[in-house]
Amino acid sequence: MKISQVFELLTEQRINQADLEKGRGVFAQVCGSRHRMFGKGSKIGPDLTGADRSNLRYLLENVLDPSATLATSYRSSLIFLEDGGLISNVVIEETDRIIGVQTKDDIVKIDKTTI
Repeated sequence: MKISQVFELLTEQRINQADLEKGRGVFAQVCGSRHRMFGKGSKIGPDLTGADRSNLRYLLENVLDPSATLATSYRSSLIFLEDGGLISNVVIEETDRIIGVQTKDDIVKIDKTTI
């Protein structure tokens, strides 16, 4: 379904009948593993607290096709380790010796000699 089709379905009446508590639960399950909002959730993706959530078209574009406007600093990288392991997450720092990867709760530093 296209964003424009979903936009048409979300009438003012439907929006006014929205279950906000259920929406918070959906956010926690689906989005909170990568994003923070109002101090809750993960730090992998951008903090959504200040996002323009009152702009329905903006909200739909970011929810239904988040990669379309994703900043380079939040793109996931695949890191293949010598021991056969694989790390897929956002690289937030890199030096000539280490790569720092943001996980849900922490920054994991990987020695480049193990890649």
